[in-house]
Amino acid sequence: MGDAKEDKQLLLAAVRIAREGQREGNQPYGAVVFRAGQIIAEAYNSAATSGDRLSHAETNALDSACRRLGTSSLADCTLYCTSEPCILCVGAIAWTGVGRVVYGVADPIDGAIGELQTIETNIATTHLSFDECDELFAEITQKQR
Repeated sequence: MGDAKEDKQLLLAAVRIAREGQREGNQPYGAVVFRAGQIIAEAYNSAATSGDRLSHAETNALDSACRRLGTSSLADCTLYCTSEPCILCVGAIAWTGVGRVVYGVADPIDGAIGELQTIETNIATTHLSFDECDELFAEITQKQR
């Protein structure tokens, strides 16, 4: 388990990468994969600019981490995301076996983190209420109205 100060710093890194994606024309979602004191991968949602609807921040970051580490198992890693992962991303989290997921804002409509318990994984989850993530999520929901 990470400590609260480290968790907040890594969520800020996810917010930074989400803003980068937003500047390029994507939805402002960001994700960071962290292991043993270092960021292994970071990514933003690139669905709009890539034309690939599966290019969510979490799936992009997990794929990048697996490639960088040369493995399909990320059990010793923590995934930090700006918002609660959707069902697509929860599937990727389960398949890669990430050890822990920390997210900054709950998503009452598309969030699916509870499904990790449904499929009986040992993946720990932490919702860390975080103002910067709340702001990103508010921007997304305002655009959808």
